[in-house]
Amino acid sequence: MRVLFSIFFNIIILILLLFKGQLIASLVMILGYAIIVIPTGIITSELVKDSMKNVQTNTQSCPNCSTGKHRDKAEFCYKCGHLLNED
Repeated sequence: MRVLFSIFFNIIILILLLFKGQLIASLVMILGYAIIVIPTGIITSELVKDSMKNVQTNTQSCPNCSTGKHRDKAEFCYKCGHLLNED
């Protein structure tokens, strides 16, 4: 087991020494993407959260599954898809 670990460790060190420039470039690239993606996700989640606060709901319930609190202008149930007003 020790010999296997030693061989594996030596191979990893060899790869790191041979491809050091590529490894550093890859890490910098991933860090750059993280700098862009993480704040974008935070801003997007805040915008979605704010837009969901202004949704007007009513007390209408679905005749099929009895789910309530549908949007004011809803024609179909948001849970099962059944038609809400059968006029």
